[in-house]
Amino acid sequence: MKISIGDIVRGLDHELVEIKDIRQVGKRWIIEGFTISSKRAKSFPLSDEQLQKLEVTQKASEGYTFDGDAEKFLLGAEAERIGIAYQFDPLFAVSSSIVDPLPHQVEAVYHYLLPLHRIRFLLADD
Repeated sequence: MKISIGDIVRGLDHELVEIKDIRQVGKRWIIEGFTISSKRAKSFPLSDEQLQKLEVTQKASEGYTFDGDAEKFLLGAEAERIGIAYQFDPLFAVSSSIVDPLPHQVEAVYHYLLPLHRIRFLLADD
């Protein structure tokens, strides 16, 4: 397998690494690169056997394309939006449901019951 500068490989670290330099020093290969997620510079001394085990996930000449599945992207974006919605709207569960709570019900739950250390109440309506 031929690895070149700019390739993104799996098997060097716990995350993907973009190769910035490859050189041979004696019987070892020194590979320098940046981790994709954390953007940390790392250097890896590898033997020929270890070098052969690396998996190239993207070649430098391929570049990035935008021909992915649009429905999966939309689903992922919506999941992320719902996952962080509570940070912007503390009443997100109430506002996204089909229930129309009255003001005194919202006040009872969010201002009196939920702030308690131990909740030992049954809130019911006839």
